[in-house]
Formats: sequence, structure tokens, C-alpha cells
Amino acid sequence: MREKRVIVAIVQDEGGRFLVTFNPRWGGYAFPMRPAPDQGDAFGPAAIAAVEEDLGCRFPKAASAELDYMGCSGVSGSTREPTAFEYWIHTVEPKQALDLAAAPVWNGNQPMFLSYDEIIRRNDLTWSTPDLTRDFVDNQEAVLAVVARAGDHGPEYLLIENTNYGGLFFPCSRVKAEIKPEGVAVRTVRADLGYRGPVKATLRGDVTDVHFSGRFQRERSYRFHICEVLISDIDLHRPGGPLELALTRRGKRFQWLGASELNGGPPMISPTLKAVRNAVINLVPSSVLSGPSRHSEGGIALIERSIGGKREWLAQWNEKWRAFFFVGGHRHEGESFHDCVVREIDEELGLGPMDCPVSPDPAHHLEYRAVSGSAGILTSYRMELFVARPTPAGLESIGQDPRNKWLDESGIRRLESHDARPVSVTMASLLGMAGVIVFP
Repeated sequence: MREKRVIVAIVQDEGGRFLVTFNPRWGGYAFPMRPAPDQGDAFGPAAIAAVEEDLGCRFPKAASAELDYMGCSGVSGSTREPTAFEYWIHTVEPKQALDLAAAPVWNGNQPMFLSYDEIIRRNDLTWSTPDLTRDFVDNQEAVLAVVARAGDHGPEYLLIENTNYGGLFFPCSRVKAEIKPEGVAVRTVRADLGYRGPVKATLRGDVTDVHFSGRFQRERSYRFHICEVLISDIDLHRPGGPLELALTRRGKRFQWLGASELNGGPPMISPTLKAVRNAVINLVPSSVLSGPSRHSEGGIALIERSIGGKREWLAQWNEKWRAFFFVGGHRHEGESFHDCVVREIDEELGLGPMDCPVSPDPAHHLEYRAVSGSAGILTSYRMELFVARPTPAGLESIGQDPRNKWLDESGIRRLESHDARPVSVTMASLLGMAGVIVFP
């Protein structure tokens, strides 16, 4: 069977009606469409280009966003062959007035806006147009990526601005194919939050609802897959931490709200939140958020050098974490933090106190709480950072071990070394809390 991927552009007017244009190849009205690019996934620009071409003008300020995915089988209007279609549906906001009278006209068929009911009952549209409309208007299936932290009065949940849902809502992505919701939740954190550190997702359950959609001016059926997202090894309570910095870089408005605030707190909350609030509170366990039940203490060696005026810090590949991290580790019982660092330098670098002397007093004392990536529970951390200065012979020995790597600020910020291997988010977080690196 022939296969075809198509980009579909959805443009709505102020009354919620949909733009359709006449397609002479298919012999009927349809949404602006174009074949999907052969390579890559830059479908948004393709959707904008489809609208521009059909209306015969440019929209330099236009914006596009993913709306839905639909796969179906049918007969091609151009080749008359049985075809498996993949429709990637994107909304397009031209951000300027549309002059439909100036658009190209095919056999007297001008572009026009149609309501949902008109699209369903008219007989001058292509066969796929009513089917597509029913799919993305009548039903919505999505994944909620629920990020929670321990608050003073119970769990607090991360909400971000979501134009599709009309306000603050859980990070959310439409389900575009038969794939695991957990994978969608992880990708949602990457795409919506811009966060690249360790993320785990667990499907906790589903919730369905039917309510009025202001966007489409009709009742819609919703099905939400609720996934608990565990962002480990960083303090979610610290303002300006790696997660909040990632949100800021993406230009996302966000807010942490307690359970009691989810049902009518700030006025900017999405109306849809009421439909999923109770399910989220009941399905996402708060056991890891009930308070620190585990304590961890460690010593870290700050080994720094300057190359061409740029600071670099020594890290070593941690096979367990599959990432680069400082030389350092857990403090043994009865061991001082200073002795811990001296021991870790000996074990990890093979250097004694003469080859890599450690300052007698810590340069930074840090206390924070975070969900442990290994234990999976909220942990209270105490870290002491000591400056260590290898001798020339020590530096030569460090350079001979392929596990060691010098990381600059840019690599630590993006959590990736120059050879594209991961850098521990804890390394970036500790340097940020210590004020050694000031994140923009």
C-alpha cells in the first residue's frame, strides 16, 4: 500500500471557524496541506508555508504548534491508489488580518471559514476533512507529566502556561501514536520544560472527562494518561535551580501550587485542571515527598584550572551514573569531610596528599534536599566542597587517565561534555548553589 505523510494546517477565526481552501487536485475543499518534509521534524514551518501558499501571501510573524496526529487508510484523491496516510496536524496563528478575497481562486471557489457543523454536513469537501475534524475536535487523548515536590503543607505540583488549555496546566502532550505514555511524559519534560537531566516516568492511571471547549465551542471528550515524573538529584525547592532555569530559558510561565490550590487558586489556572485534579492527587503517591527519610553526607574535591582565561573543573566518568561527576563521594562513619576528600582523591585519581594537597577547611558548605536517583526517595544532603591543587606531576597523572575530563562552564550548564557524553546534573547544581557558576 502506498504511504503518505501530510502536514495539515488549522487556522481558526475569532468565532472558532476553520479555514478551508479549494484543492483542484482533490476536487474539494480541505485544510491547507503539504507533504511532510522527507527529513527532520520541522513540521511547524511547513504548516505555515501551506497557509501562505494557499492564501497567496506571507505571514512573517506567524506561529505554529502541534495539535494532533492521525493515521488512517483511504484512497488518494490524486492517484486513486489505496494509501496509508499519516496526518500531522498543526495549528497556525497568522498574527495578522486575513484577506480571503485577495487569495488565489480555483474555478470560482474562494477560501472560506466553516464551522464544525458545516464541515461535517457539507458535501463539497475532500473525504478526509470531516474525519480529521472529528478526530481532533471531538476527542482528545493526552499525557500529563506530573512533577511534584514536598511542600510545607503537603505536595506541591508544577504547572506551566499552556495556551491549548487556556492557562496554567500540568506539562502535557497529545498522544500521537500507539506508544507508551511514560515515553511521552519524558519527552514532554524535555520539550516543554527544556530540562535535560535525569527523568523517570511512571504511569499511574487514566482519567476521562467531557467538558466544553472554548477553543472549539463545543463539548469534547478527554482522556488523560497520568504519569508521575521523577526529577532526581536536584533541589526542586531552590529558586533558580536547574529546572526553573530551564523553564526560564524556554520563556515558560510556571508556578508551584499545593493540592488545595488546584481547584480554584490563581485565576490564570486552566479550567481543564478541575477535571484532572482529584485523579492526580489520588493517583500520584506522595511517599517520596512526605519528608526526608534518608540522609547523605559527602565530600567533593574542587580541582580547577584556567585555560585561555576560561575556568575548567576536573570530573571523572561515573560508570554507575553514566555521567561525569566531581572527584568525591560519601563520607564514611567516623571520617571527617576533609579525610573523605583525601581518600576519594587517592581512590579515584591515585594521588596522595603530596601530589594533590587538599585545603584544610571547606570552601563551601551545602545543605539541600532532593530525590535520590539511586534510592528513589527524598534525601537530605550535606556536602562539603574542598579546594584541591594537584602538583605538576599530579596533573600529568590526571591527564593519562581517559576517565578524567576537564569541563568548562558551558558544558556543565548544558549537561554535556565536548564529546557529547552526559554531565551529572548534581555537578551543575552544586556549583550553582555554591555560587561558583552563576547561571544566566
